[in-house]
Amino acid sequence: MKGINEFISLGARQKEIEIEARIQGQEVKGNFLVKFPSIMDRIEAEAKASTILKQADVNTMLTETYLLTQAICYLDKVIIKKPDWYNLDYIDDPKVIFNLYGKVKDFENSFRPKNESDKHEGDSVKSVDEESLESK
Repeated sequence: MKGINEFISLGARQKEIEIEARIQGQEVKGNFLVKFPSIMDRIEAEAKASTILKQADVNTMLTETYLLTQAICYLDKVIIKKPDWYNLDYIDDPKVIFNLYGKVKDFENSFRPKNESDKHEGDSVKSVDEESLESK
């Protein structure tokens, strides 16, 4: 069995990402230090998004609003350092958030094996009832 020190620390998986954006008509540029999300980061981001959206009817709200909420909550968990201009009270273009979110997800996905698919390998076209699971 491997000792805990043999595993790569998720905290060591960090990246600096540079973003250029337009905030309230001003061109801005800055660096973000982000980390690879832990399982708890993922759960907490989802829980925060659920809390924010608790009164919303996700069936009638704009898809962009739902996705923006998810992206903001995710970024809140993975950003370690950010430029002063990154203030959600002043950012007026969702593209700023989606651009940063996309770059962070690219970083996260860079740790996945190149042949990994999004398909759940346990899926089967056959029903369990179609053949016996017992050996003959």
